[in-house]
Amino acid sequence: MSETQTRSVVVERDIGHPPEKLWRALTQPHLMEAWLMKTDFAPTLGHRFTLRGEWGGVLDCEVLDIEPGRILSYSWNHKHDDPAFDLTSVVTFTLTPTAAGTHLRVEQSGFRPKQRQAFGGALQGWPGFLGKLEQVLDGMSEPKRLSGGNPQIPKGYGDAPVQAYIAAMPDWQQPLGVRLDALIEAAVPGVKKAVKWNSPFYGVEEGVWFLSFHCFKRYVKVAFFKGEALEPMPPGTSKQKNVRYLDIHEGELDEARFSDWVKQAASLPGEKM
Repeated sequence: MSETQTRSVVVERDIGHPPEKLWRALTQPHLMEAWLMKTDFAPTLGHRFTLRGEWGGVLDCEVLDIEPGRILSYSWNHKHDDPAFDLTSVVTFTLTPTAAGTHLRVEQSGFRPKQRQAFGGALQGWPGFLGKLEQVLDGMSEPKRLSGGNPQIPKGYGDAPVQAYIAAMPDWQQPLGVRLDALIEAAVPGVKKAVKWNSPFYGVEEGVWFLSFHCFKRYVKVAFFKGEALEPMPPGTSKQKNVRYLDIHEGELDEARFSDWVKQAASLPGEKM
């Protein structure tokens, strides 16, 4: 093997849980800590985060590819003075539905020829990680959902409860939730987040909100709290003063229009609640 060639560790396992449940364990920080390492991960393309091992080491990571429920890929880098341990690698999780649950393929690529010890550590380490992952999955309860399919998530502030809500969104609505969240973050850097009344809320300042959304059986309803001031106004009317709605059915998200409304909404006085 030449100095430019690299090796990969590949581990595959059939898991008796559906992809939706497995995806939650792969992307929610408190669950990741239970089977992998402590982390500030967020399921957003380009998000930079760390993995902190019990041995004191810190891995620098970045989300490189994400298709909710199917593919998750991120860099897995460990800076070290010794070239044998100075690792630059990529970990990719691929989920394939099966009759009994999910086929999970994990690949860590990028091991250089002289990194035999690091390669061997990954070869032994990933089966151990996946064993812990299965234990976590066995202990996880299914997300509670209301009659229309909306996740029932405890009230909380910050990104974590919003990510828990999104991970529990059903079927095609989950990747839509991931995309809405990413578009809002891109349009409003530093946006504040919370989950209240089983819905994600977004604001420019804590406790003052300009938008929320909620799952229904056939669509996701986005509420713009000062929607009557937007140009053009979102199409859905409301009995509440100033509020306008956008009902998004599968495959119907107009990203450019949505992003423009978000920017307009964030520039207006928010709603205290």
